Formats: sequence, C-alpha cells, structure tokens
Amino acid sequence: MDLHGLKAFLMVAEEGSFSVAAERLLVTQPAISKRIANLETDLGSKLFNRLGNTVLLTEAGKVLLPHAHKILLEITEAKKMVANLGTTIQGELTIATSHHIGLHRLPQSLQKYCCTYPEVQLHVKFTDSEQGIKMVQDGTCEVAVVTLPDFLPEKIIAERLWKDPMVIMTATHHPVTKKKNLPAELTHYPIILPAETTSTSILIHKSLEAIGATAERTETADSFETIRMLVTAGIGWSVLPASMGNSSLHCYNISGFQCTRNLGLLHHRQRILSNAALAFMDMLRDKKE
Repeated sequence: MDLHGLKAFLMVAEEGSFSVAAERLLVTQPAISKRIANLETDLGSKLFNRLGNTVLLTEAGKVLLPHAHKILLEITEAKKMVANLGTTIQGELTIATSHHIGLHRLPQSLQKYCCTYPEVQLHVKFTDSEQGIKMVQDGTCEVAVVTLPDFLPEKIIAERLWKDPMVIMTATHHPVTKKKNLPAELTHYPIILPAETTSTSILIHKSLEAIGATAERTETADSFETIRMLVTAGIGWSVLPASMGNSSLHCYNISGFQCTRNLGLLHHRQRILSNAALAFMDMLRDKKE
C-alpha cells in the first residue's frame, strides 16, 4: 500500500473532511481524493461514505484504521532508529502541550530550540493535558509537556519539571473582597474552572472541599486565559496559577488552602525517542525548578 495514501486516509478520518485534510497535508483536495481512490482500488473496498459535507468511515475503513496507525508508527520508529545512529539532530519532532504551558512556560525554550536545531521540523500540538497523554499513547506525538495527573497509563513515563502553585482569585471590584467570612462567602458566587474531567479541575475541587468552599454553581471555560478574562470582568471567581495574578485581580491567602499542580514531560516507555526529542527534553530540563 502507498504510504501517501495511508497518510491521506488517516488525516481524512481524523478531520472528517477532505478539504481540511488537504490543508493539513499541504496538498490540493484533488490530490487527497486521488490518493484515497488509489487506496480504495488497492484494497478493493470503499473507505469513506460522503453524506453532504459529512465524511464517515465505512466498515472497511474502520477495519483499516488501527492497522494504518500501526503501519505508519512502525515506519516512524524505523526512521528514528536509523537517524539515531548518527549524532545529527534533524528530522521531524511532534510535541503536545496545554495552552497554558505553551504560552507561559515554553516560548523561550522553543525559540532557543529552533535556533539551535534549525534542521528539525518542529510541530507543536496545543491541546488539553488529558488529550496530550493519549497522543503519547497512540504515537501521535513523541513528547508531551502537560499537567501531570495522579495516575498515568502503565506505559507512560512522567518527569516533573515545575511546580505550579495556584491561588483563589477574584476581580478587585468583586463583592466578596469586602466580606470577612471567607471561604464561606465564596460559595454564594459562581466559580469558573476548566472542564470537569481535567486533572486540574479535579485537583481544584479537592482543594476547595478541604476548606469548605464548594461553589453553588460552576461554569467552565477552555483555557486559563479565558478564565482569567471572565474573572477580571467580575463574572465569577476561580483558582488560577499564581503566575497569572495581576493588578486587576485580588488573590486570597486562605488558611488551609493548598493547591499545586505538577507540570512536566511525558513519553512512551516502549518507543524509541529521536535525537530531536532527546535534545528537546534536555533543553527543558535546563529550565527545571
């Protein structure tokens, strides 16, 4: 089977769109369609059903999907093994990271890495930490820089780089700033947090429950930057990384409240790391706290 065809198949399956797959692979849509058509001819089966603007896998496509992932992953591993025989740091490196870490912890390291290793084609995937773990699991990326959960899949290795203390914050004009009976007063106002299923949200809830500050209503947002904007506007309160505090926010030092995230590296125990990945990890270790 043609590797370009398999790559096109996986991208269309992931995006659910021929046009988006073409954009991501930097080719034209007719080229994607031709690759899929050739693959379908080789296999003697139709791989996608096109229903208006929706593209869905057929039964044959569903059968092919895990094998296509495995084939391309094996080829990637072989390329890394050959490349690692030399000392040159080159090739492709795909990393996953959360928006907060990518914006607040990685910029200097990424800039230095790109300048130091210009022959590496670096791809940064911004996602939530939980999805970053899955991407390391399935081989979509070599390394993830994310919030480390309490429990990880058996084959994932974690290395803590930074502690990220978090603080209860409101807008400086929020009514609760004038109250004395904290944390009880906080419970009467909505709290804004990351999605309920994230390890960060779970940690925050546990830390708040320990001081009796469970809010009556919880709103969610997709990033800490969005949450800070909403808190600054006075829409609610939150628990944010201490590093995000500014003159528009009031930080509360409440007795007994302890909430600290561990941020760090993840990689797969059973997969070979490329020289490019090893160099990237070493560079982040230089920033370790």
